[in-house]
Amino acid sequence: GSTTVNLDIEELDGYENGNQTPYYTFGVAAPEAASITDSLSKPNVVVVGGETEPATQGQIETQPETQGQPDTQAPTQGGQPDTQAPTQGGQPDTQAPTQGQPDTQPVATKTYKYIPSAEDIASGKTFKISVTDSNGQSSTYEMKPTGEVVDGQAVYAAEIPADITPAIVNYQTFQGDTFVSQVTKSAADVADGKIAKYDGTVTDGTTVVTEPNTQAETQPNTQAETQPNTETPTQPVATKTYKFVPKAEDIASGKNFKISIVDTKGQFHTYELKPTSEKTADGQTVYAAEIPTDITPATINYQTFQGDTFISQITKSASEVADGNVVRYDGTIEGQNTTQPSSTSGNKSGGTKITKKANTMTVKAVKKTVKVKKLKKKAQKVKVLKIKNAKGKVTVKITKAKKSIKKYLKITSKGVLKIKKWKKAKKGTYKIKVKVKAAGKKIGNIQYGAKTVTKTVKLKVK
Repeated sequence: GSTTVNLDIEELDGYENGNQTPYYTFGVAAPEAASITDSLSKPNVVVVGGETEPATQGQIETQPETQGQPDTQAPTQGGQPDTQAPTQGGQPDTQAPTQGQPDTQPVATKTYKYIPSAEDIASGKTFKISVTDSNGQSSTYEMKPTGEVVDGQAVYAAEIPADITPAIVNYQTFQGDTFVSQVTKSAADVADGKIAKYDGTVTDGTTVVTEPNTQAETQPNTQAETQPNTETPTQPVATKTYKFVPKAEDIASGKNFKISIVDTKGQFHTYELKPTSEKTADGQTVYAAEIPTDITPATINYQTFQGDTFISQITKSASEVADGNVVRYDGTIEGQNTTQPSSTSGNKSGGTKITKKANTMTVKAVKKTVKVKKLKKKAQKVKVLKIKNAKGKVTVKITKAKKSIKKYLKITSKGVLKIKKWKKAKKGTYKIKVKVKAAGKKIGNIQYGAKTVTKTVKLKVK
């Protein structure tokens, strides 16, 4: 609660009002230093508003100093004078007492709330919030129970300094020091006091700007960007390649890309993704980074920057990008184009080679129109997706739609949207988000990987 202020003597005014205590004028660098006590070589000189006033109590009369002579106080017990040699400028170097100094200004904070699962709380797990700001820097804070209950579930919270501008908010679960899981939300998802839940959903809550929480873990967990070792290592470090396909427009506009790995202990490791000579089946450039194999990833974030400014992030679990899978800018995952010998037992000469290839499935959304009069009388069918060249079993799922229409919808694996009879159908254009997945398939010596595509279908009711 104390503040140290450096005081530079500007001039010596001599004596004030006939007092024997010298009067000094100071320049105080910090305007918030409203009252600071500094004994200097004289007793109880008080600095107020950048100037000094002689203390009115406990003053000891002194003789004026002779130029260049030390200021000798009245003899102390024992008859010896207490002679204090002046330092540079004629003043001793003394420590200003902290009593009477103003407190620092409180830091405004914003409350972020989270609802863990009851099982995690019961098993003694702990919870943290890791906030990635618009510059890609991460700060981590401990979340503690608030005593609030929402829908019968305990609410945890942390106070984040209001001068941090979040882009991504990660709600992390730990067992001791071991990272267990993470729920990732954009800042917009949890704006206006919304509370994130362990299952990834968001519920309404209240956001409060308060004084800083002294229990909050205020030390930021800064992402350590590992720089390449310019020295020749005696032992090469084993690495694993992680690949990412950025959007062509992002590459053309000069954006840069990084991979940020959260390991099983919740620590961040960030590396630059660089272009390779490899291309995807549709001609997109593949970027890659080499990650030391002694890092055990739990969550992998593929980040896009414009210079030092954070733009966006795609988050995947370690299992999703295992076996050399390539993550694309739209969140889909493709198998890596590699050739490797089969693990067929007994064939010591190498066996049949299996080539891994990306799934060739393409999906196109088609806008369709149905008439409200027909829809009120009977069910309707419209084909809203064109799915071609899929390898493996195709599944299609509706992931998001307006509540009023969603319960009347069903979609087939061929992209046919079925709309049940809707007596209270209303005119309008309805946006329906669907996820299309091809499971992958082995054909001869080619193994096609799985592929997931998300599309938004527009259905017009008129």
